Amino acid sequence: MKETKPQPCPNIALVHGDAKPGNFAFVGDEVSAVFDWEMTDVGDPLTDIGWMELLWMQPVGITSHEAAPSVDEFIDRYEALSGIKTQNRRWYRAMNAYKMAVICLIGAMLFDEGASDDMKLVVAAGGTHLLTQVGLAELGIEQQLESGQVAIREERIAEVQSRVAAPH
Repeated sequence: MKETKPQPCPNIALVHGDAKPGNFAFVGDEVSAVFDWEMTDVGDPLTDIGWMELLWMQPVGITSHEAAPSVDEFIDRYEALSGIKTQNRRWYRAMNAYKMAVICLIGAMLFDEGASDDMKLVVAAGGTHLLTQVGLAELGIEQQLESGQVAIREERIAEVQSRVAAPH
């Protein structure tokens, strides 16, 4: 990936790291608050665009809302408002696919180790391999990788399910 890494965007910005509609509050058309800052950094603003484009690929969320713009409309508006030309979009999508795969993997590990009982992490664990393949495809690599071991122990899942099902 180092050989294909593009030159960074010449603009430096506050990069949210998890930009998506649920992390912004609005009053009318204006952003009134921003949430979920743990992945924020100062850097290349196109990393947030790659993250948003990856979210646009998913069949739920952004694209499921009837008023959602297309990804191209979103990019056009971003460029018009920011003055930043988006480029190397496939590379930024690949980088963010790997980032999301790591997040899924860490979530699976936290659940399996008992640090979290959030059942969404069980579902997310299955995304690790899929997101890795998305990243490779964005870089033009069609090689299929074996999925490897990203399984959460069945007894751990049963433990959490029994606690959730038990009357309080």
